[in-house]
Amino acid sequence: MNGHFRRQIIISSTIILISFVVFSGGLYWLNNDLETQAERIINARSTVARRSSSLEALAELKRVAPRAEEYQRTMDRLLPTQDELIGFGSWLENLGRVRQVSVDFSFEGGQTPSGENAPGFIPFSLRLSGGHENVVGLVGDLELTGTQYLISLGAIELTRNGSSYKISTSGYVYFY
Repeated sequence: MNGHFRRQIIISSTIILISFVVFSGGLYWLNNDLETQAERIINARSTVARRSSSLEALAELKRVAPRAEEYQRTMDRLLPTQDELIGFGSWLENLGRVRQVSVDFSFEGGQTPSGENAPGFIPFSLRLSGGHENVVGLVGDLELTGTQYLISLGAIELTRNGSSYKISTSGYVYFY
């Protein structure tokens, strides 16, 4: 009987050990599967949130599109056409006459044509001479209050010649 009892203990212990190994393996697999599923759920929720945000942004863009078109038309009216730049030199000379400043202006080569989303521009050089207040005032008029043309000036060189001042600069005038 002692042998039979011992055999029963070995069989029972083996069954318990095998059950424990199978149960541990199942828990390990289930744990890995749960982590994988959790990552999938997190990724899916993140994707849904991004898509929802994108849809909201698209709806907002569609809602404001008519206003954007109105602003675009207004911006198009603010910039002259390339052909209208022919009057740019006389406009500068008129500003110079008002400020009692001598104006020497010329377009330079290398224009950039306007595109669908960006205006074109033409480089120019400008030389001014006159009294200090007058030439500085004219440069201020060009940069700040010029409404007929949109221009940007580069480096400005100011030199004094007796009681007269000379300014040399280059810049760009923009067109649509």
